[in-house]
Amino acid sequence: MIDPRIAVLTLAVSGAGVLGLGAWTVAAHGGLRGHRDHAMVHKFIDFAVDEKLGEIGATEAQKQKVRDVKDRLMKNGHPLRESHAAFRDDLLKLLEQDNLDPAQVKALVHERTEALTRFADEAADALVELHGAFTPDQRKQLLADAREHMARHRR
Repeated sequence: MIDPRIAVLTLAVSGAGVLGLGAWTVAAHGGLRGHRDHAMVHKFIDFAVDEKLGEIGATEAQKQKVRDVKDRLMKNGHPLRESHAAFRDDLLKLLEQDNLDPAQVKALVHERTEALTRFADEAADALVELHGAFTPDQRKQLLADAREHMARHRR
C-alpha cells in the first residue's frame, strides 16, 4: 500500500503544480519527506511552484490560478495527512485483538482508501483545471521538464 503521507504530499505538489509543476524543483532541493513544519513546507512548495512559473513566463493571472488551486489542495490535503496517525493507531488496536475481525480491518482500510481516492480525484480535477490555464507552448515546456525529471529519477 502506498504510504499516505507520501501520496498526499505528492498529490498536493504535483496536482497543485500542474503536470508536476514544482515537483522536480522540490526533489532537486532534497524533497520534503518527513517534514512536520507545515509553514516551512508551504513556503518551500510556494518557492518551487513560483520558480517553475517564472521559467515558463506565466502571466500574473496564470500564477494566481495556480496559487489558488495549490492553496485549495494543500488545505484539503492537510486533514488527510493529519488523520494518518489515527488510522495507524486504529489499525494497531485492531491487530492487538486475539480474534481479528477481517471485516473491521477491511472497513478501516476502505475508509482510508476512499479518503485518498477522493483527494486524488480532486487533484486530478485540479490538474485538468490548470492544464487549460496554460498556453500550448507553456504546457510543452512543463511536459519536457517533467519528462526530464522523471528520466533522472526512474529506478
